[in-house]
Amino acid sequence: MNAPTKPRVPWLLSWGRWAVYVLIFGLFVLKALYWLDPDFGWHLREGQDFLNGIWPTTDQYNFNAADYSWAAHEWLSDILMAGLFNFGGYALVAVVWGLFFTAGFWFAGKGKFGPAVLAAFLACLTFIGVRTVVFAFLGLGFLMWFMNYTWKSDKLKLALVLLIILLWSWLHGSFIIGIIYLIFRAIFVDKSWRLAGAALLGGLLTIIGPFGIELWREILAIMADGNLMWHISEWQPGINFWTITPLFMLWFMNFALNPPARLSRKNWRGWLYFARFDIALFLTSVKSIRNYPLFALSAIDAAHGSLLKLYTTTRPFKAARRLAMGLYIALILGLAYVAGRVYVPIVADMIDKQNVVLAVSGDNGFPNLIVERLKSTPCDGNVFNHYNIGGYLIWQLPESKVYIDGRMGTTWARPSDSELGEAGENYFATWDLINNGERAELSFSDVWFGPSDKDLYQYTEPAKLKQAEVFEKFNITCAIVRDDSKIYSYLQSQNWQTAVSDDNGWYLLTKAL
Repeated sequence: MNAPTKPRVPWLLSWGRWAVYVLIFGLFVLKALYWLDPDFGWHLREGQDFLNGIWPTTDQYNFNAADYSWAAHEWLSDILMAGLFNFGGYALVAVVWGLFFTAGFWFAGKGKFGPAVLAAFLACLTFIGVRTVVFAFLGLGFLMWFMNYTWKSDKLKLALVLLIILLWSWLHGSFIIGIIYLIFRAIFVDKSWRLAGAALLGGLLTIIGPFGIELWREILAIMADGNLMWHISEWQPGINFWTITPLFMLWFMNFALNPPARLSRKNWRGWLYFARFDIALFLTSVKSIRNYPLFALSAIDAAHGSLLKLYTTTRPFKAARRLAMGLYIALILGLAYVAGRVYVPIVADMIDKQNVVLAVSGDNGFPNLIVERLKSTPCDGNVFNHYNIGGYLIWQLPESKVYIDGRMGTTWARPSDSELGEAGENYFATWDLINNGERAELSFSDVWFGPSDKDLYQYTEPAKLKQAEVFEKFNITCAIVRDDSKIYSYLQSQNWQTAVSDDNGWYLLTKAL
């Protein structure tokens, strides 16, 4: 007797699972070669310092923040980045980072339908690049696969959990998400107090490292800092609808196709249906868009379940199969549209400029003409700079310190009184006041639906007084600013001179003698 054959799954669902990961890897590397993350420079510089035996515990790169403590909670990934860059340049870093990123999706999407995995990847498009956050993808993806793997020995499994958390803590601060995932799973899935204990013990073991308990202080302070949510776009609430829509459709469809049991006050167990890790990550994503990539990774299973349920439900009925096939085709076209919207301009720009590695070229959007000028003719005093280029300047001008960069010092607040400033002073808020002026207080709805930040700013008298005070205190005689910033217009009105400008809107202004 012949063994029963498995029902054939439509090619639109099962198409080339390996091809999906090859595509994800290729698209990641393509975008990484095109776009340079603003924080790449300081990560690289920090990694090079570590390789040279320099392990600072205070800020070494800002002339106005030498009294701030600093725990590099991504020290191992910075060392890896610097080693790869020294050996093979930026392109090698982009390729290896692409492998890490793809591996995270491979672990999370193993055995899942290709369109479900690709929808999750496209939801992350605006976040991908040579960034240490790839270790959040790798860590969470691997941990989800690891916990679903059948182990013969529970003791070995729990011991490896400790090792995973420790290694993850050396690579990226997102290891806290891994601990939360393990506790969540221990309570609602495995019902294992041993696993919960291992997760908590793993958290304690993370103090093993060059920065000890300072690692936790730094990360928790960043998580509690409200300035990030209201001043840095990636930390603000919101939704990138055009990239997240395909995944959202599949994720919400899972709830419709697999509804919970009857919900009531008496049937409290039915409410446990909503005790899901992907729902928890979705709620954190609503608060801050930087969490959407991790939500996307956790939603692959539900997206796969939607497609599988739709297929098995409609398979016996010819008309329903045709309708489902139409939905599959619409999904594929939607995924192609999202990818094309991002990558067609990238490829066109690479062809136009005849350069594949635009991220570290003179056409990367950073103030390269100004950097060259400062290399040949340094500023007599200190340089005030825009937040988004601080990391780039730390890399390109190692002999000079910057005013501000993308490293998030502990809550941005000065720890104690010093010659640099008063205790409690928030130097990010000070930079924002000087660069942009004052703005109206934003409510949660303003961030979602209100006017743009530029329309809310006015260069008021407090901004002018703070600019004069800070520039005098730190002997700032040069400023790298954008032509659409309030500080640019104000300094020009104070007879500051344009020394260098470029086509990207960057200006080097120098103080009039």
